[in-house]
Amino acid sequence: GESTYNPVAEAQAGIFVGAEDPEALAAAIQAIIDLPFAVRWGMGQRGMAWVARHHDVRILADRLEQVLLNGMTARAKTG
Repeated sequence: GESTYNPVAEAQAGIFVGAEDPEALAAAIQAIIDLPFAVRWGMGQRGMAWVARHHDVRILADRLEQVLLNGMTARAKTG
């Protein structure tokens, strides 16, 4: 099925286009070109901030550590 994960919309950083839809991609590109520079700049800034908050390697490492520790704790409890 289709994923509901949409970081572009979540970050308000652009226009989401589904896979394998070249017409929608072309329309989205044109729509972004037609936006004022300040709006495009804001999309870029929000996108970079979103990536820094959600995909920074330190944050991802901390999340992985928590998953592993939780798994070890759960396994220790079940024997």
